[in-house]
Amino acid sequence: MNQEWTVERHLPGKPPEVVALYHRFIELAQACGPFTYAVSKSAITLKGTRRGFAGASLGKQALSGYLDLPRRVEDPRITRSSPYTKRLWVHHFRIDSLSHLDQHFAGWLGEAYRVGGGAHLDPPVKTRPDLSAALCRLHSGAATRQSVSVNQPTCIERSNWLWPRSTRTS
Repeated sequence: MNQEWTVERHLPGKPPEVVALYHRFIELAQACGPFTYAVSKSAITLKGTRRGFAGASLGKQALSGYLDLPRRVEDPRITRSSPYTKRLWVHHFRIDSLSHLDQHFAGWLGEAYRVGGGAHLDPPVKTRPDLSAALCRLHSGAATRQSVSVNQPTCIERSNWLWPRSTRTS
């Protein structure tokens, strides 16, 4: 008999505490937006519109899984992390308490959700710092100042050029 794997097949026989951890994990993921499941014998994967972004596996004492993030995170809940692609890190986690599924974890799950939607594929903005800073100085009336940071809060990006906020249109 070759039954298809479902979420429901992962739950029977697991300790109620671990099932509660899984349900809380799913609640946090649902708060990010809609997703689909890809279920296998070894894991329950959460998929965004472009790719899987997180997964979970119910153990005897803890919930284990992974999050795909655009940066490396160091935390005791993260058992290991490694580069997955040029723009992604896979983070393996182990959760054994509901208190570990806190706002920090929810934030990581939100980042992973955006990866599932393809946010990691957006090209990084390329600007020439020397030109951008000069334009910022020119348009802000600070052309005589020696140095202006490209990340100066008085500038915003518009079509790969930095412009002062006063010229921004709604």
